[in-house]
Amino acid sequence: MNALEVHSEHEFLEWIETLRESQIEVNDLRVEVDEWLIWLDRCFDRCAANERLQTLAR
Repeated sequence: MNALEVHSEHEFLEWIETLRESQIEVNDLRVEVDEWLIWLDRCFDRCAANERLQTLAR
């Protein structure tokens, strides 16, 4: 899987929100977390994420 092609910053933030809204079964999330870690390592823009979070917080 090419994480850069499959995921986007918006999808990452939505995924984080779903984790906050429901109970988490850690074993079920291992594959998803591994995919997101690849994406984060390759293309995460901390400044852009912070700006998006500030926009959402308003």
